[in-house]
Order: sequence, then structure tokens, then C-alpha cells
Amino acid sequence: MFARKDRIFLFGLILAGLIGSAVGVPFSISVLNDPAAGGPIDPQTIWLRALMEAIFLLAPASILGLWAGRKVGIARISERVHSFIIPSIVVGLALAIPGLMGRFIFTQGDFGPGMSNPTPFEWLLRSLSAALTEEIAFRLGLMTLLVWLIRVIVRKPAFDKPSLWIGNLLAALVFAGAHLPPVLSVDVPNWNLVVLIVVFNSLAGVVLGWLYVRYCLLAAIFAHFVADFVQHVIPRLV
Repeated sequence: MFARKDRIFLFGLILAGLIGSAVGVPFSISVLNDPAAGGPIDPQTIWLRALMEAIFLLAPASILGLWAGRKVGIARISERVHSFIIPSIVVGLALAIPGLMGRFIFTQGDFGPGMSNPTPFEWLLRSLSAALTEEIAFRLGLMTLLVWLIRVIVRKPAFDKPSLWIGNLLAALVFAGAHLPPVLSVDVPNWNLVVLIVVFNSLAGVVLGWLYVRYCLLAAIFAHFVADFVQHVIPRLV
């Protein structure tokens, strides 16, 4: 099914998904232990959820994404770091700006119960976790499969390039929706924040999808990490 170098790449992806799920556990425990978020919670439950995420979501996303990526010409093995490091940093910094501005517009409680509990180190772990797990799930997995599916249905070479953008946009919309549960879980959701999260994360998803197609998955992962680190970790350290 896969060539030798693809099998090595796949092993790395599955390992990255497992690591990403695991390092996000301290953040989840810190948030979900808050009584307002339904806590306290058994830490073993969170660890089990992380393991299930890695096995039943991220591993299949890696396998199917790499397989479909070979069919449509994306999901390349990481290029040399120097080829995408600067674009990824620039994109990450640009994506962090709206999040930083939001800290001055909305209260911490608007972002969900327990979200003020994690320490800067837990936010650092969460930034790494989100970059790994979300890019594997939404870009490598969902976006790549959507592009492949569109091309299977349309079967017109002239539609190959538009299929990239359509798959990218659809995956970005799902990506945006995945960020809504904490905001919607408060007693009275701030609907202005809900709209901004959908708009911003949809745009962010499209940009990360472009990095994925233009360079490689690692470029999207790195940009995602930079964005989350700048908007969540640095302000709490300062």
C-alpha cells in the first residue's frame, strides 16, 4: 500500500498524533477540574480520551490522508525546514493578532468555563497539542480526503486546482466549528465572540491549508504552533 519511505513517514505521523494527544492532557485536566466545567474529573478519564483520540481519530486520519494525498499529489513528506520556516512564522504571527486583540475585547469567562485555570506551561503544552492533532486531523485527514473525493466525483483535470480550494474551505469550516464547544458551554454565550471565532478560524484554516499544499504538513503545524504560542502563552508570561 505504501512505499518504504511512506511507511516511515506514516509511523512518524502516528507517533506525532499520540504525542499531541498526550501532551494536551494537563491542559484538559486543568480546565475540566473546574466546577463550572463539570469538575472535578478523574484524570484517568482524560488520559483514556487522549489515547482513544490517537488510536481512533488521528491514526486513521494519518493513514487515509497519506493514501489520498498520494492520489491527488499533496501530503508530501516534509521539505527542508529553511524552505518554509519564514513563511510559517509570518503566517503564525499574523494569525495570532486577532486572538491578542480579543483578549482586550472579551472577558476570560466568555471563552468557556475553566479556561482561565491553565498555567502558561499548560498553555504551552496545549499549543503543541493543538498544532499536531488539529493539523493531522483537519489538514492531512479531512482536507486531503475531501480533495480526493471531489476529484473522484468530478473527474475533470481542469477542476483539479479548484478542488484544492473547495476541500480547503470545507475542512476550514469544520475546523472552525470544532472551536465552538467551550464558548457555547457558558450559561449565556457571547454571540459576537461566536461569530468572530467562526470567521477567524475559517480564515485561519484556509491559510493553514494553503501552507499544507504549498509546502508540507510540517509548515502548517509550525505556523499553528506559533499562532497559539503567541496569543496564549506569551501574554500569560508577560
